[in-house]
Parts: sequence; C-alpha cells; structure tokens
Amino acid sequence: MIGIAITTKDRTKVLQFTINQFKKYTTEDMCFVVVDDHSTETMLHQIFANSIGDYIYNDENLGVARTKNVCIKYLMSKGCDHIFLFDDDCFPVAENWHLPWVNSGEHHLNFCIDTHQNIIDRKENVIWWDGCLGCCMYFTRECIEKVGGYDKRYAKYGYEHYELTERIHRAGITPHARMSPIKLGAWSFDAQDSHKLFVWGRKSCLSKGVKDEGISENLKVHPVVMEDKTIFRDI
Repeated sequence: MIGIAITTKDRTKVLQFTINQFKKYTTEDMCFVVVDDHSTETMLHQIFANSIGDYIYNDENLGVARTKNVCIKYLMSKGCDHIFLFDDDCFPVAENWHLPWVNSGEHHLNFCIDTHQNIIDRKENVIWWDGCLGCCMYFTRECIEKVGGYDKRYAKYGYEHYELTERIHRAGITPHARMSPIKLGAWSFDAQDSHKLFVWGRKSCLSKGVKDEGISENLKVHPVVMEDKTIFRDI
C-alpha cells in the first residue's frame, strides 16, 4: 500500500492548495495523513486534512525530525509498503506520479532539482546527486525496518534529512555509500524525470530567524550524531 504524509505548520492556504492538488492524483487505496506540528490554525488544518485522510496534531512543536517520525510511525502502523513524506508546499502534478519511485528498485529516494544540487551520474532509472532535499522523500517498508527513523537528537530544523539519507547509504540499502566532498550531506538518489512529477514551492513554513536558530543549534548536534555509527534509530 502507498502511504502519503504531509507535515505542516500555520500555513492554511498553502495546505489547502496542496491537499486539493493531491486529490487530483491520489486514489482511495492510498493511505493519507496530515501531521500538524502545533499550528495555531488547528481547526482549518483539520478540516482540510479530513477531506482526504487523517489528521494528527502535535501538542507541542516537535520540529522536523520528530514530526517526520510521527508520519513514519503512522504509515508503518497502517501497513504501508511505500512511504512518501511531503512538505506542505510540495505536491504531484501527474497521474501515477508514484510509479517511477516504486518501480525504481531503490529503497530510498529524494526529490532533487538542479537549482539546489548537481547531477553526479545517471544509471538506468535513477539519478545520483551531490546533495539532498527534504521536501519529498521516499522509503520502502524494508528500509524503515532496517534503519528506523530520523535521529531525535536533532532539534527544530537542519541536517536531519542528510543524516538519515547517509545512514541509509551506510546500511547498504542504497548504492555508493559515500559522503559528498562538496556539501555537508549525503549523496542522494532520485528517480529519473521527477521534475515532471512534482512541484515544490521552495518556501519554508519557518521564518528565516527560526531556520537560522535551528541550523545553528543542529550544527552543534550534527557532528555528534554523525560519529554514531549504529544504524537503527527508534521512531
């Protein structure tokens, strides 16, 4: 079963638009949930979410890593074999958008675009990039069962996607486990022509001040987490 989770916070109009886009390109046999990281606009978010699936509200602001873990835990509990994690400004724009990812033969993929990363190589139906975005991420059930979820030592924002992708590489689940010499992050893998399948708004729900503070805090945590060579993290 395909599982889809959207994380959101205080972006009613953005969430409504994204959900309406998902309605065009999802089917009833897909599991869908919106996880709200402590919005003040709770009621409207819940109304929009319930129009397509389920709604989970965090009683406190957990930040990216822990909120994404809520998504993973929920979709795993529903028996999903293919897990897609979306930010609230990223959505599909094509029929059967999930098939290139599901049929890629890979257990973990990240949506990447050439304005943020550079293409390293192409092989069959997968592109190798020198960086990682977190707006749309794909995992198989087998992948999550082996590595768990995001490392909860990360605070509100920054580096959590890179660490999870690198840990998946290190577990031997994706090819060519190596760190990028260019960026502080893992080499990433994406399905061919993903730019034709999705649109990303490229605007975070976090203010610049909150993002800068989160990055500053997580920059201190990141080296410690990266030194931990164990594979599994509790969700």
